[in-house]
Amino acid sequence: MGLLPETSPVSLQTTTVPSCASVTRTRTGSDASPRTMLVPSHRPLLTPLPPTRVRTTAITITTTTAITITIINNSNGGHATNGPVCNGGKVGLAWAPDIPTNFIPNAKTGKTCFYYNWSSWPANTDLTAGLNFVPMYWGPGKDDEFRSNVAYSSNDYRVAMAMNEVNQAGQAQMDAYYGASLWRSMLLPLRRDRGYTLVSPSTTSADDGIPWLQTFMSILGDDEKPDIMAIHWYGKSFQDMVNYLTNFHNTFPGRKVWVTEFACTGFDGSGCNDDINYFANAADDWLNGQDWIGAYFPFGFVGDLHGVHESSRAMNQWTGEVTGVGWAFLT
Repeated sequence: MGLLPETSPVSLQTTTVPSCASVTRTRTGSDASPRTMLVPSHRPLLTPLPPTRVRTTAITITTTTAITITIINNSNGGHATNGPVCNGGKVGLAWAPDIPTNFIPNAKTGKTCFYYNWSSWPANTDLTAGLNFVPMYWGPGKDDEFRSNVAYSSNDYRVAMAMNEVNQAGQAQMDAYYGASLWRSMLLPLRRDRGYTLVSPSTTSADDGIPWLQTFMSILGDDEKPDIMAIHWYGKSFQDMVNYLTNFHNTFPGRKVWVTEFACTGFDGSGCNDDINYFANAADDWLNGQDWIGAYFPFGFVGDLHGVHESSRAMNQWTGEVTGVGWAFLT
């Protein structure tokens, strides 16, 4: 799963995105042509009150603890850089270009820290204040756009993502050697010259995903390797997610992991084997509780679900109302 980037921006701005608010808890298609998006002219909806949640895991209330994605130099060649500091939350919004940006405030809570939109074009900062925008170099054909919006821009986003689903047909599919070449030309200068934290190319949880990244990492020198490893997971149960992500972490030890897309779904019209609300609550608790997971972005803040089961939708694309699944991650 993944999205093709938009050719034109939703809006432009030059304001640096501030850090996130704090919370006080701890818990264990191949067609890249531009699309016309109808944006309602009404004012953004008031954020609906989240529904009452019944959890099966304990929640401990404690004092605020800062969660930082600053990467410390390690034996595997991680590069010490200054990433955004998020006070309390590591939930991100994978916000698709086909859902109005004036709905973004409805999804901002004390847990929401990041957003990205599969491009290097940030949304209007009046709507995203309090969120850290993470620009993405989607892949070939986006070089000039990425350089203009990020590398040559006065904005300092502090963290940037590399290519999207490099092992997936219809996305930024390429071999690892070409991926390493693009990484060196498009991403590494940001860390060398501007101190950016760099997120690896993302792969899907298909069988060839981890091997692609292993080859990619073997090509790079120790001082060239990513600070953060990105992964997309789609599967049928909470335990499958835990097993896959734990294996992913063990394969690339010493680095934070960002789960930049995930959902419990089949792509044959079937949904999650678990009750979807159980999955969302259990996944949120587990992802939030792993110190090696730096951020996680549920796939559901979109219009077109691209084959993901409707039960995973996190926001109504017509009204901007957050669903029960969405609230499971946002509160």
